[in-house]
Amino acid sequence: YQIPINRVSIRPELSLSRYDFDNGSVAGLPYLQKYRNRNVITPGVVVAYELAPRRSIVVVARSAIADYTNPTVGAPKRDYNDSSLLAGLDYDGGGLWRYRVLAGYEVRTFTSNAIKTIQAPVVEATAISGPAWV
Repeated sequence: YQIPINRVSIRPELSLSRYDFDNGSVAGLPYLQKYRNRNVITPGVVVAYELAPRRSIVVVARSAIADYTNPTVGAPKRDYNDSSLLAGLDYDGGGLWRYRVLAGYEVRTFTSNAIKTIQAPVVEATAISGPAWV
């Protein structure tokens, strides 16, 4: 689904995640975890500018939307919208390894006004092993 435009390429992304926790007990005491159950939808877009074959400058924009399915009664709802913008390099050495290093900023806004918005710089690094990337 990548759209090439000369040395620039645009690729949409979509990630769907479900987190499902079970309650348990530790030393006979209940250990509640179901409040952490959630579904997360993360759409995004990756824009790359090819500097040389298999070497690109990359910009990634994402927005994660989380819906907590078992909220704690009386506690603020923890649903959130998370937006991030990262930029960096994607490097394929032409062999077994491909590397991507990105840095940027992320903002998480919660549905409930009782939970403060979180903002922070972020770093993402990926090393992929496999056949030479074409």
